[in-house]
Amino acid sequence: MVEAPSWLPPRWLPPVAPTLLADGTRHFAGCSYAIEMGYRSVELEAWVPASQAPVPVVVWVHGGGYAGGDRRRTPDPQRFTKLFPSVLAAGMALVSIDYRLGREAVFPAAVHDAKSALRWLARYADDLGIDASRIGMWGESAGGHLAGFVTSTQGNPAWDGEQGVRAAGGEIHAFVSWYGAMDLPTIVRPGVTPEIEAAFGGNVPEFIKFPPEYFNLGADRWQEPELRATASPSTHATQSMPPTLFIHGEADRMVPIQQSELMLERLQGVGSNAALIRIPGADHVWMGVDQETVDDIIATSVEFFVTHL
Repeated sequence: MVEAPSWLPPRWLPPVAPTLLADGTRHFAGCSYAIEMGYRSVELEAWVPASQAPVPVVVWVHGGGYAGGDRRRTPDPQRFTKLFPSVLAAGMALVSIDYRLGREAVFPAAVHDAKSALRWLARYADDLGIDASRIGMWGESAGGHLAGFVTSTQGNPAWDGEQGVRAAGGEIHAFVSWYGAMDLPTIVRPGVTPEIEAAFGGNVPEFIKFPPEYFNLGADRWQEPELRATASPSTHATQSMPPTLFIHGEADRMVPIQQSELMLERLQGVGSNAALIRIPGADHVWMGVDQETVDDIIATSVEFFVTHL
């Protein structure tokens, strides 16, 4: 076999040296899990609690409508302070990933990134101190959609991509979606109102004017029915889907609760273990509910992973 020239850039980098936190948690910051020429390196953060044995992993996928978001930030920093610490306190590692957004590359680029992150975790499981055969996927909003797609296509090599590590990836055993879109052909998004037009003087920014599908699927194809169906987790729902929990606000205007209801029906219809928790009065990102409710939602999500990982 002919070896690749030594001057070619690496496809990924190994874990960085961790920072040891006061409670023994090791923080691996800015790990480049996939390097693709012409794009920025996509990175992840990993926090691994002190343990004598490998621990299961919860992979957090941020939202932002495929137009924004960051692995280092939760949707509302002032209200989501318990999100990452609760996972670690339960004895699980927390991995937060970045992925390419719509201005960088369109569907299925983000899917390929997330899948390559799972392969990277499996490749370096021993170095990190994790058990990559026990992975949970957890996403909010666009991250819920992406995590749902990655989970529903697990085991289907057609969606793996060729980024980063090419060996086998980790195994997803649980999935939690917070208000993620699951069936793009049926979703009803809020339009730009005259009040919004007036607020921006008629020059509404692109990320407000257009829905996440515009960025994820591409400005020239985002309304194509066939592509919207292909990019929907509901299209790929099978009995092999791991235990799934949807938590969704009944007053969500950005991603109506019918999205979770439809996916729940699909999964239950094929005999998969799935449940939906409805949050009365909650809009997108849990707006409209108090801090105690947000903390309860986080606790319920973490307990789901503890049960199934």
